Amino acid sequence: MIQFEKDGTIQTKVRHRTPMVSVPKIKRKPAGQKKGECGFSSPEPDNQDSSGSEAQLLKHNTRIRKKGADLGELQSAIESIKETQEEIKRDIMALRNRVTSNAPPVDYHFLQFKHYVFISLVVLLQLTINFLFK
Repeated sequence: MIQFEKDGTIQTKVRHRTPMVSVPKIKRKPAGQKKGECGFSSPEPDNQDSSGSEAQLLKHNTRIRKKGADLGELQSAIESIKETQEEIKRDIMALRNRVTSNAPPVDYHFLQFKHYVFISLVVLLQLTINFLFK
């Protein structure tokens, strides 16, 4: 995490392991700021009729158009990710329903009556064989 001051505002940048789109955040307004000023970090162009202000206005407009295009790309990427998440969610629900429908019913009695009969017959057979060969 890196904190620095730019144009009178404290900004923070965080470095992640995976690349992410990061935007510097404004922490707080400086105490010496006048009431009429706004808290933006980029200076506003002057409204004078000189060739320098026209160039600044042109640069500002191109910057705004570029940010708008970037914002549009980000929004389309986010929508694509949301659609993919919805598809994955639907697939998981379908798999869950398929697994629960194919699962055998839960039997609370581990040994049923037929198992007890079979065990008793085997024990009787062993006792009979043991008695005969003594």
